[in-house]
Amino acid sequence: MLSTNPEIDHILAEATNIAKEHNHEYVTIEHLMLSLVKYKPFNELLSGFGADIDGLTQDLDLYLIGLTNISNKNN
Repeated sequence: MLSTNPEIDHILAEATNIAKEHNHEYVTIEHLMLSLVKYKPFNELLSGFGADIDGLTQDLDLYLIGLTNISNKNN
C-alpha cells in the first residue's frame, strides 16, 4: 500500500486553497502549478535554472483571476 507524502499533501492542499481563494469550483493544473512555484524547495530549484519566479507567479495569478468558467456560482 502506498503511504502519503507530506510534501505532496502540502502542495495539493495549497492548490485547493488557491482555488478556494479565487472562488473556483475545481482545482486545475494552473492552481497546482502556482502551488508548486510557491513551494520553497521547488521555487529554489526553478531559480537555480534561471526561471523568473516573480514573473511566473504573476502570470499564473493573472490567468487564474481571468478564469470565470470554473467559478463557484453559489458564492
